[in-house]
Parts: sequence; C-alpha cells; structure tokens
Amino acid sequence: MNYGDYAYIEAFPRGMFQFFPDPNVARRAQIFEVWIRPVAPQNAHMALRVAIRELDALVENGLSEEDFQTTRDYLMKNVYLLTATQDDQLGYALDQKWYGLPDYVTDMRAKLSKLTRADVNAAIRKHLQAKDLSVVIVTKDAEGLKAALVADAFSPIKYDGEKPKVLLDEDKVIGALKLGIKADAVTITPVEDVFAK
Repeated sequence: MNYGDYAYIEAFPRGMFQFFPDPNVARRAQIFEVWIRPVAPQNAHMALRVAIRELDALVENGLSEEDFQTTRDYLMKNVYLLTATQDDQLGYALDQKWYGLPDYVTDMRAKLSKLTRADVNAAIRKHLQAKDLSVVIVTKDAEGLKAALVADAFSPIKYDGEKPKVLLDEDKVIGALKLGIKADAVTITPVEDVFAK
C-alpha cells in the first residue's frame, strides 16, 4: 500500500533527521503517534481503516512474548547508544536533574530487566485506545475523502499486482469496518492556511 508506517511512543522532534531523540526536551505529557505515508488517494480510506484495526488489535492482544523479548533486548543495548558521546551524557545529566531521576543508563537497564510482557500489555491497555483519535490526512481531494469517510461505505483497495486470497479476504473484512465519523468532526484546512500565523 505504501513504503512506510511508523509508530512513535514518545515525542521525537526532528525524528526524520536523526535516529535518537534529543535530550533536554522537557514535557508534561507524552504522545503516541502512528504515521502512514504515502498512500495513493484511492486507498486513503482503507489505510485509515487498516491503521485503526491494527491499533485496536495491539490494545486487545498486546505484544507477543517474542516481540516483547526482542524489543526489551534492543532497548537494554540502546540506552548505551543514547549516551554514547559526552554531549549526550551531559544532556541526560541535565534531564536527570530536571526530572529528579537517578542515572539514566543504570536506572533504565535496572527497570528494563524487571519489566514483563504483562506489565507492557497492561500499560498498552491503560494508555492506548482506537476509539477517540485525532487524525490528520494530507490529500488533494479533501472534500471527496470527507464524503467517503462520513458515508462509511465499503472502501476497496487497489493493488498494482496480484495478491494472495488470504490478504484479499482480510481486505474485505477491513474495508467494511465502521468508523462512525460524523461530518462535523471533519475539518478541511486549505494548504495555504496550514503554516499561516
């Protein structure tokens, strides 16, 4: 459908230009984002349905044991990369002081070593949901997409090549998913106004 789908479980300014988030970006609340890009306009409605279904499945089923172990193992090593340079170490030291936290690497590794799949899945169920979302879509035909979203009719998907029957059968189920989007919940912002002050 497209070349890349991403989920960010924390604010990550300049994420497309670097691999690690900068220290010293204090915040009071966290963010969870899903990015799907680019999508052919005729598949936009279906892409939204797929994203919502996947998010709902994550909340409902949580991470598998294999995914949990793989992610935790990665993060146990990744904390060293986040503080690889003296600038990074100083940045995290400032964050520790600001938030009143102990040494970042030592604390994170200790907490990660005690973390369980059940802990993560409980946090997913507590903090994530697929019902009350803010969605931003950039498209050429905003009025046409709004009409399709509000109509909530079946959304087909068009592939460039042959696909297996099991995928096509799943697409029929996803394409019929009801999103329940009301017309007054959709705002169209012309591109000229997006960056206006």
